[in-house]
Amino acid sequence: MHSIVQPSLQHNDNDLPNFTIVCSGCGTELPDEALACPSDNGLPRAMYSTRQLQLHDHPGIGRFREWLPVNGPMDTKAGPITYKSTGLASELGLTNLYIGFNGYWPEKGANILTCSFKELEAYPTIQRMQELGHRK
Repeated sequence: MHSIVQPSLQHNDNDLPNFTIVCSGCGTELPDEALACPSDNGLPRAMYSTRQLQLHDHPGIGRFREWLPVNGPMDTKAGPITYKSTGLASELGLTNLYIGFNGYWPEKGANILTCSFKELEAYPTIQRMQELGHRK
């Protein structure tokens, strides 16, 4: 039987992610809504103030919101799971083999309905656009 890895979770609704948007080409700090750098047309990149991820008590990818360029909790259960393998680990002679799964496996808590990694990118992108005032 596989057991799901349950990381220690921290949650504080007042903790908003702390990031700045910078140009990946020249390093210039850009406004929050920038789609490209006016100096060299470089792509914007989120730079986070923390170097260690603190997981939050939200479902799915919302656990990782500290490192997502959004300003609030995410309303999705879609997210990867990690579990400790027993069968494959035994076959390989390993004692600490962990497997990451991106897909739909509701019995294990994996709820990526499309079974595509693109679903994980879509939620924060749409939320970010809404936070910047764009319509649905």
